[in-house]
Amino acid sequence: MISKTKLNQLKGYSQKKVRAETGCFWVKGWRSLEEACKASVSFEIVLVTEGLEEGSSFRGKSWEMICTRAKEVLEVTESEMKKITSNTTPPGISALVSWTPEKFEMSFGSLKGRQQLIVAVDRISEPGNLGTIIRTCDWFGVDGLLVGSGSVELTNPKVVRSTMGSLFHFPIFTEVDLQESVRDLKGSGFTAYGAALGENRCLYDTVWANKALLVIGSEAWGIDSDLFSELEGIRIPGYGKSESLNAGVATGVFLSTIRQSFSVR
Repeated sequence: MISKTKLNQLKGYSQKKVRAETGCFWVKGWRSLEEACKASVSFEIVLVTEGLEEGSSFRGKSWEMICTRAKEVLEVTESEMKKITSNTTPPGISALVSWTPEKFEMSFGSLKGRQQLIVAVDRISEPGNLGTIIRTCDWFGVDGLLVGSGSVELTNPKVVRSTMGSLFHFPIFTEVDLQESVRDLKGSGFTAYGAALGENRCLYDTVWANKALLVIGSEAWGIDSDLFSELEGIRIPGYGKSESLNAGVATGVFLSTIRQSFSVR
């Protein structure tokens, strides 16, 4: 049992304002914590529900790894875990992580390899979509993700949960001025493409540049018109009656096609 004061303090990290001020947020579940450990992320506090070590889902080796990276380990009830992490189904184990996304100051000109692939997202407001995009970029080995201003914050609990640990695997830059960044990258030899509907070029007929920047817009508004003027519009052909694709699904279709194009060169 933890004190009421401690309980309220830990509950605070579920609030956007507190996360922004402290740089701390909750990472929940074994898999995400294992990935955070592999990325050498340290934990301010690890919470475990009572009886976790006796449960069938307990992972002994992971527990040892997590404990070595934790400043403090607290045992709580399921009710307390639910209140602290705002989960209707308590995850059993959670950690308060102090981690700050990178600022877009790194030069992508330093990237090695003939083929380079960067993704940028413009005003993605749905947490699950951003988390899926991050996980998809990780799967396809994207060199970096630029999250434009106006998108949901990276430490939103639904974003963190849906990345399944991919949040810690590759460079992600937040609050990026996409128009300026696109111009900078084009000046460094990148060709900039934008996912679009309408009469734009079909992605299956596109010869993708070896240094490719792909911009994905929100499902509600698409890509900002000023930003889109800097891009080559590319569409995914549709064969049914749906108006558009989910942003995360569209990202996967584009990246699969681009990677296949890269692999045959």
